[in-house]
Amino acid sequence: MLKIVKLIIITQFLTACATGTQKIAIGLEEPTQLLLQSEALVGMSVSINNQLPFIILKNELTRNKLGMWDDNEKEDNEKYELFILNVNPGNNRLSVTSEGQKIYDKELYFSKGQKRIVRVEK
Repeated sequence: MLKIVKLIIITQFLTACATGTQKIAIGLEEPTQLLLQSEALVGMSVSINNQLPFIILKNELTRNKLGMWDDNEKEDNEKYELFILNVNPGNNRLSVTSEGQKIYDKELYFSKGQKRIVRVEK
């Protein structure tokens, strides 16, 4: 009887050791984003990495909730329209055109998960 109990314990121990350990990481992955601000974004043409430009429409704007540091800055930020664009980490060339005139053209570096604010003036 004692041999059977020992055999069962050893079998269970070996079975438990033989099964693989599963590691699953579940978490929130932050997107890499460009936050474009201007007093009048609607109608501006935006191009990332010299790809086909697109026109910003009113329904694509996001409510501007930036400016959490002090009241003056909050008021300043609330007068700007905000357009959020997901970009790939690494170097990205941003070109913004308004009424046929290029108003911003610069290469920007984004780390993975970084959010970067770019304010353009018309």
